[in-house]
Amino acid sequence: MKVCKLCGFDNVDIAEICNKCNGNLLEQESESFKNETQIENNRIASFIKVLSIVVLGFGLFAAIFVPAGTSAYYGNYDFGAMFTMIFSALVAFAGLRGFAEIIEKLHRNEIHQKAIYELLKEQNTSDKAPKNIA
Repeated sequence: MKVCKLCGFDNVDIAEICNKCNGNLLEQESESFKNETQIENNRIASFIKVLSIVVLGFGLFAAIFVPAGTSAYYGNYDFGAMFTMIFSALVAFAGLRGFAEIIEKLHRNEIHQKAIYELLKEQNTSDKAPKNIA
């Protein structure tokens, strides 16, 4: 049984239009697929955000301890290498965070475009409906 998400009516499995409210069941199925895609895109963005924190932590760790390890060989602490590594870690962090934000914003725009399309479609169908003149 296909359950209409608009009115909750149970339709037969092969139905394309709800028998109670005439809602399009195929569009409702595609909408649920898009919601699953949205969740997947949010997971990707969340993973990239976590990855950016790991990259930052690893970069800062390396910036502190790698020049310190070379200082025993050269006899002094290499501040230039430390600052270069910190800068590289911050650039990588900012780049990954920006990439995650772009993924989220692109997906939000897709959702807004779909909502606007549905509103325009609804408005277009209501304009074609016959007007009752009293």
